[in-house]
Amino acid sequence: MTESLYFHPLSYGRRGVWSGAEPAPTIRGVQRPMPSTYSPHERDAAVLSRGATIAECGMLQGFPGGFEWPTAKGAAFLQIGNAVPPPLAETVLKELWT
Repeated sequence: MTESLYFHPLSYGRRGVWSGAEPAPTIRGVQRPMPSTYSPHERDAAVLSRGATIAECGMLQGFPGGFEWPTAKGAAFLQIGNAVPPPLAETVLKELWT
């Protein structure tokens, strides 16, 4: 079974649980744990899941493994959510400098 992850949706009418086998949703600057009152969405990947970690969100955004995040959890998620994905930045810079 593929693990599923909870990504806090923009509104509670939207899907929050995603399979590890599908593209992740937009990584936002706010990542909250799945609330006990979460009502499963018809398109959720599974009922059982957990919130994505700072490292997982960073990896999905394209940061290298071992990247050092701010010690405050909220600051780390905000940095990830506001970042231009490093692989995209690298590609744009290569095009500009060649």
